Amino acid sequence: CSSLSSITIPVNVTAIGDDCFYGASIGEFRVAAGNTAFAARDGVLYKAGFTEILIYPSASTAESITIPKELTSIKADIFTGATALKSIIFEAGGAQPLTIEAYAFQNCYQLHTVVLPERLSTIGGSAFENCFSLISITIPSTVTSIGDYAFSACHKLIEVYNKSDLSIAKNDLNGMVGKNALN
Repeated sequence: CSSLSSITIPVNVTAIGDDCFYGASIGEFRVAAGNTAFAARDGVLYKAGFTEILIYPSASTAESITIPKELTSIKADIFTGATALKSIIFEAGGAQPLTIEAYAFQNCYQLHTVVLPERLSTIGGSAFENCFSLISITIPSTVTSIGDYAFSACHKLIEVYNKSDLSIAKNDLNGMVGKNALN
């Protein structure tokens, strides 16, 4: 399948194999009413209960996405190359800590607005690498780890507000957090 505007997961489907949609250009996912294994929001396919993102549609034209409060991890590479994505909003609330894994938002070239939630604990390596349009980021007080090159090649990133206990040095080659990082 080279290009599909949408895929609806039928009510009786309870499992989807790894790489089932690999290479398919899909605009959005939908889930039939009554399906107890899967859910969809903003065209994104989740496990039921919104606890895990399974697939972000590679041909999505969505400029904004709201991350559900039930989510505890944004998997590696899940949004990589989402070129239309400009804004990420994290739903308020959520009792469990959140992890953003390595490369999660890498190459989201138009991404300029991200408000990280206070429940965020980890930002993986290269998580926001090559997000050329990102101009400001606030590291929440709950963050205990930032991976290498987390914000590498974010050339417009000039405002970094660090509320965490981590030391973020200017032009730090390992963290690549930003030219004007404020501890």
